[in-house]
Amino acid sequence: MKYLLSPLFFILLCCYFYTCQLYADIEKNTQRGPVTVHLRLSPGTPKIGDSLTFILTVTAKPQVEVLMPEFAQSLASFTILDFVPKQTIDAQGNTILSQTYTLIPPTSGQLYIPPISIEFVDHRPGMRAAPEDEDAYEILTELLTFQVASIAPKDVKATLKPPLATLPLQPSPSSSATSTYILEMLLLLLLITFIIGFFWWRKKTQKNRKETAYERATQKLQQLLQQDMPDNREAIDQLFVTLSHIVRHYLEDRFQLHAPELTTEEFLDIAAQSPDLTNAHRHFLQDFLQRADQVKFAQYLPDAEAIKQSLYAAKDFLEQTKPVEVHHA
Repeated sequence: MKYLLSPLFFILLCCYFYTCQLYADIEKNTQRGPVTVHLRLSPGTPKIGDSLTFILTVTAKPQVEVLMPEFAQSLASFTILDFVPKQTIDAQGNTILSQTYTLIPPTSGQLYIPPISIEFVDHRPGMRAAPEDEDAYEILTELLTFQVASIAPKDVKATLKPPLATLPLQPSPSSSATSTYILEMLLLLLLITFIIGFFWWRKKTQKNRKETAYERATQKLQQLLQQDMPDNREAIDQLFVTLSHIVRHYLEDRFQLHAPELTTEEFLDIAAQSPDLTNAHRHFLQDFLQRADQVKFAQYLPDAEAIKQSLYAAKDFLEQTKPVEVHHA
């Protein structure tokens, strides 16, 4: 008997560990100085139609002020069913803030939650409150990738079954039952119309936002192209500051990359994780931002031809990354 129980116990144990691994939550930690950010997504392997619980928890040392992200930051592609913010103080005096979301994924397949930005100000004695020339420190969480399984059976056959026998005629319903049926159908039609209208409005809003980002950046860049080429250091510095500002804010609006306030190295690390940018796009950004930094910080003075090349390179980047719906004559 004991020889039979031993293999059975081993099989059950393997099944238990496999199940734990399958449904394990996805968790990631990010820390900067006195602040730690914890991300948790449950369940770790959902099916389409399941609701997800996403918890953002920030723990800060005493006398450290935390600026939590705005509602739904980096979650625009999900349907949000519930949102619960919370703040407590633990026994060591640490401030613990959390934001709990209940989400519905839009589709099956591989999905991700983009990096989330949290800011803080350090009021502890002897510590610098914020970086020089900035209002607060910033922490950027890691990209959170997960897989949403489809519920369609793998062995579904396309062959249809033959029709069933003809159903017998049913007696006519009473007028009261008919009225109730008509009312239910009208309510159902109204509900379907509302759902279709909501998704159409949401898609239209997202489309307009992307088109606006492209058109706004293109308009500002066109104004720079129409100006005379600068002929002194101050004018050249101002041109590259403006050009860098246009590209960084375009990336933030177009791809939800928090670019304007990051250093060049920090931003390139974030851009490397973006699924929307190709290797060619990342190489352009690296060359472009480093050239702008040389002008601003290394006293590099480009000639008129080099300035034109930078302007037209930025224009080519906007054209390559514009939404496919945008068409201009």
